[in-house]
Amino acid sequence: KGKFKWGTLKETLLSAASTSGSVLILLIAASCYSKTLSMAGVITLFSDTIMALSVAPIVIVLLFMLVLILLGCILDSTVPLMVPIVKSFGYDPVWFGIVMIVAVECGLLTPPFGMNVFTVKAAIVDMPEASDITVEEIFSGSMPYFLGMLAILALIIFIPQLVL
Repeated sequence: KGKFKWGTLKETLLSAASTSGSVLILLIAASCYSKTLSMAGVITLFSDTIMALSVAPIVIVLLFMLVLILLGCILDSTVPLMVPIVKSFGYDPVWFGIVMIVAVECGLLTPPFGMNVFTVKAAIVDMPEASDITVEEIFSGSMPYFLGMLAILALIIFIPQLVL
């Protein structure tokens, strides 16, 4: 305690390098995915199709959010498809990024794929006093937070100045 140890420094640096390397690999993969979609013409086709719809731009944004909430844990890689459309409507990309983060987090709490719920269940397995808690109980207990996040999502969608 309180003393510098070279071994601890080495472990810390290796751990930081490992974590940073993993994040960089994810960023590189996301960039390659985006470029592939662009080169294949998927982004242009999707964008042209959405732009041809005769609905208000906010309706498109709300539909994007619905998709992210319902399938957020498996479709959060739709950013390359959605951002060009939202930018073409004149919305701020920073605002949309924050809106997407909240929507994806909502999606990570919703059944049946709520990854955050399964993460909590996996974390409490080693706790004898909580090992009998079911996934359904965790989903149920997370619903007030989910509803709060939906309220925040609605606020930041309709009052963008809150996040800008």
